[in-house]
Amino acid sequence: MFLVCYSVANKTSYINVKDKVSTPIFDESVMIDYKSDYQWVPEIRHFCPHTPIMLIGTKSDLKTDPDTLTKLKANNSAFVTTEEAQSLCKQIGAIKHIECSAMRQKKIDTIFQEVISIGKEPPAKSKNRRRCRIL
Repeated sequence: MFLVCYSVANKTSYINVKDKVSTPIFDESVMIDYKSDYQWVPEIRHFCPHTPIMLIGTKSDLKTDPDTLTKLKANNSAFVTTEEAQSLCKQIGAIKHIECSAMRQKKIDTIFQEVISIGKEPPAKSKNRRRCRIL
């Protein structure tokens, strides 16, 4: 199981889930500049094509934070909406989308419960399963 996370307050992190973005980013939360050059889901699908993915929206508590809303408006940006995230979840073939807040401990238990329940399920049998042949 892969948990692919993005920040609901950062559209670039949302875009990086499936698309390659190569732009300079300044992240105020850690006060550093770095170059984004990621495409998470294509990498996962390339190396682990049958492993389930769960899409996680982090920092959901910021949706009610007036300072964050002011900063986003000043930068001509907005929060990633639940509808956008649900759409992305379908596009990437994720099994579920959950928004959480580590700061407020909101839905953290739900994420772990989902991972455990999915982990208990037997893996789907592949039709193109490679078998060892002795010649």
